[in-house]
Amino acid sequence: SMQRLLMGDSDNVDEDALCIALTLHRATAPLPQEFEALIQDWRRRSERFGQAVAIRLNNANVLAASRSSRGGRSALEAAVGGRVSKPVRSALAAAALSCRLESAQGNMDADLVLDALRRSELQMSEILAAVRST
Repeated sequence: SMQRLLMGDSDNVDEDALCIALTLHRATAPLPQEFEALIQDWRRRSERFGQAVAIRLNNANVLAASRSSRGGRSALEAAVGGRVSKPVRSALAAAALSCRLESAQGNMDADLVLDALRRSELQMSEILAAVRST
């Protein structure tokens, strides 16, 4: 993504900037000055999305725990929000269920939400649309 931006042959500058922003916490090299503001903007937007989704998932987690596995997953998907596509809602609900199984509290935070998006098989265009939805 960074190479496409630097070479000027990016098909979608926002997708490439978001892709870089999602991995920014691991960056060791400084951002190119001409793209720093764009990448930082997408980082802020993705963090806001992650925080909002984490709050909704944590609130729904109590309800989901008292339901069947399928019902719990549906409750978590609904908590993510209707403006977010079904594949993104499914990926985030699965991450919330996994988090609940792995820890006693089972609380999500923005970093876990963004990590779930990074690790998912979602297309960057799907993640971009989700982040734009908030």
